[in-house]
Amino acid sequence: MHFFTLVIQRHPLLARVCLFVLLPIVLLCFATLYVLDLSLAQNHQQIKVPELNAPVTIDYDHNAIPTISASEDLAVFYGMGFVHAQNRLWQMEMNRRTAAGRLSEILGRSTLESDKLMRVLGLYENAKKMWQQLPADDKKVLTAYVKGVNAGMAQLNVLPPEFLLYQHQPEKWTEVDSLSWMQLLSFQLSNSMLTDIQRAALIQAYGLEKTQALMPLDIDASAITQLATVQNMADLEPLIALAQNFQAQQKQFVGSNSWVVSGKHTKSGQPLLANDPHLAYSTPAIFYLAKLNGDKLAAEGASFPGLPFIVIGRNAQIAWGLTNMMADTQDIYVERVNPHNINQYLYDGKYLAMQLKTELIEVKSDFLKPAEPAVTINIRRTIHGPVISDLNRSENSFAYSLKWTGDEQNGGTFSSFLALNYAQNWTQFKQALSTFVAPVHNFVYADKQGNIGRYAPGLIPLRSENSGMLPKPGWLSDTNWQGWVEHAQLPQQYNPPSGMIVAANHNLLAEDYPFYLGNDWAPGYRAQRVQSLLQSLVQSGALAEPQSFKNIQQDITLPKAPAFLTVIRDLQAWLENHQAQTQNAENQQTEKYIQTLQFLANWQGEMSADSAQATIFSAWMAHFTRLLVEDDIQATADFINARNYLAQFKEQENLWLLQQVLSQGNTLWCDYQLTATTESCQQLLWIALQHAVDELEKSYSSDIENLQWRQVHHAHFPHFPMSDAKYLTRSRAKSDNLLAGLFHRQAQSKGSGYTINVAPVTLDETRRFAQLVGPVYRQVIELADNGQFWFTAIAGQSGNPLSQHYDDFTDAHQAGRYFTFSSGGRDRDKLPLMLLPELTVSQRASQWN
Repeated sequence: MHFFTLVIQRHPLLARVCLFVLLPIVLLCFATLYVLDLSLAQNHQQIKVPELNAPVTIDYDHNAIPTISASEDLAVFYGMGFVHAQNRLWQMEMNRRTAAGRLSEILGRSTLESDKLMRVLGLYENAKKMWQQLPADDKKVLTAYVKGVNAGMAQLNVLPPEFLLYQHQPEKWTEVDSLSWMQLLSFQLSNSMLTDIQRAALIQAYGLEKTQALMPLDIDASAITQLATVQNMADLEPLIALAQNFQAQQKQFVGSNSWVVSGKHTKSGQPLLANDPHLAYSTPAIFYLAKLNGDKLAAEGASFPGLPFIVIGRNAQIAWGLTNMMADTQDIYVERVNPHNINQYLYDGKYLAMQLKTELIEVKSDFLKPAEPAVTINIRRTIHGPVISDLNRSENSFAYSLKWTGDEQNGGTFSSFLALNYAQNWTQFKQALSTFVAPVHNFVYADKQGNIGRYAPGLIPLRSENSGMLPKPGWLSDTNWQGWVEHAQLPQQYNPPSGMIVAANHNLLAEDYPFYLGNDWAPGYRAQRVQSLLQSLVQSGALAEPQSFKNIQQDITLPKAPAFLTVIRDLQAWLENHQAQTQNAENQQTEKYIQTLQFLANWQGEMSADSAQATIFSAWMAHFTRLLVEDDIQATADFINARNYLAQFKEQENLWLLQQVLSQGNTLWCDYQLTATTESCQQLLWIALQHAVDELEKSYSSDIENLQWRQVHHAHFPHFPMSDAKYLTRSRAKSDNLLAGLFHRQAQSKGSGYTINVAPVTLDETRRFAQLVGPVYRQVIELADNGQFWFTAIAGQSGNPLSQHYDDFTDAHQAGRYFTFSSGGRDRDKLPLMLLPELTVSQRASQWN
């Protein structure tokens, strides 16, 4: 005490600063943390909640995965809504507002373009129609879930931190909110309109032959003739820039791996199933893990916060996983607008009136800024769908409309997922999926009777021209869709003789399949690697077990590595010949590049975390890709939009392009357009290697032979909207968020966009080598009696950054460590959370009688 008295006497000014400035700040910080701590989910007490028909037990394990149990299924779905709201409320709020085009009410002008797109697409309006058409029993399930969400919201002592930061009070959750979130998911996973427009622009600017090296094409003469009707595609530039960013950065890698083998190949004698969906990384993750136990319901796996069922996982008898079928379910139509009335369009020789609608978007003003006026948006629709070119406020003599299967959504996808949770065999599995609308997925299946299968449900358009790869003339009715592929004719397999099924977004159709389903398949690299590893396992005489599948999911061998080693040897031979014709001075200057090439010559294609060769190879191919396209970008003056689309190829790794160019010595791309000479691919490779070495030495380390891949390749898990804008998909906010460090997460990574362990590499300068997409969740399921359910996941169960479960999955996920749904046992000193029905007035009266 004497010490403090002495300090006050000798330093009175310092004492006053401590007492009246620092102490209040410290106390305020502690008070804030105490209040925010109250925003964490409740997990061990008894709560009386309204509109609940039976008690619900919610038992959280060490991983914060709840087991939700009740004597009736509707109460279980109520409990699912409760835990979703308690753990993921801000995420749910952002998702429903994104779908409804209402983000700007909270976040201001940074999300205005996203809101406009959602309003034009009409996702929320479609959700209203879905609710009306939903079967009565399914409505009961969704209503029970919604009641649980609102009860969980009401029971939070304090709202999560984001609500406090944005001074926002959430509205009650509704059934339409849940269905609009389904619509948003369908749009995000159905992106063929983007490739249709990109493909058309590239063909117009660079010709069919050069475009075929950029993306696989199968276009007939009639499609090229139709392309002549497409005008001024630059009007679609704002839409495409937004939609590409919105649907997912590194969108070409959004997909999944899934495979299943029958009991004849497994140690248990029963099927084994694996699945790992590849989606945009985020914090919190898109999935929430749960176990549901009711009177008929017994399902566990991954769910979407906002929806009541298990999306990927298993029940008592079957297990399933899913991968995107990459089906073409979107078409762009060029509409001829009446020059005297922009709200009319030509269709079979007659002008038809567009459907018109005006909406207001409320915009929150920035701090200490004048109030923002509401933004008026005029929405037009044709017989094909929404006029998406209106996002550019174009009033030309033409317009572009979007026809997609999401507009046909009647609630069938909701009903399918719900029924899937109850299916007990292959027949019930297919029956559950018979109402599925969008997006088209490959569902991989296994059951405890030893059966395996694959089924691809959803609406597949029948097109008269049997192609949907380019924009179509909307004024001709024969270009419209003619109906849907029958359910019985959808792609499927059941107990194939091989005892194996692999689905990895590649083309699984038989050569004689009679219908056009699409052309935007992923290259078969991942699928071929999985099949090769499975076949090697079988041929060795070993039987598959869960660890075998985990090892495959963690595989980081680059496909086509032998082909690239051949390229390196060819380049070495070219260099020897080149050096013989040059001066010694040049040889001395380039010695370090030659040594780097020799260092790569011993590489076997492993994109491991500690590999320096993986680092050098990735930088090398990044610069080679840049050199392939940058001259064509500069040389194409008349096609601004095509230049922008081509620029995207240098921002992401593209093994398909490299394979096409290097295997064929494609001088169409290797020749540098801005010089008078004709460059070879070897010359371009040599220049690219020099640029790569120089970049790595300048930006990372002078000792690049010890520069490990993990040191430059980082996975980012952005929080919306708190993270840096360059990692976000829905906002154009500036990169100045002071709180990003509290919400944003990142981790060292391994692999590439084409390894089974998908880890795409961003190549643009602002996010060099960053990973923004990947396996957000992995599962390996044994179908044997008492078989285990193994999983890994990104981030954590909680959406609250103050929770220990906000990011506790990430390290294990990146390291390839798995959990089981039975391994995270509850602490003995913590009782489960009990939800108890409130007594009604009549029940209270009966107690007194």
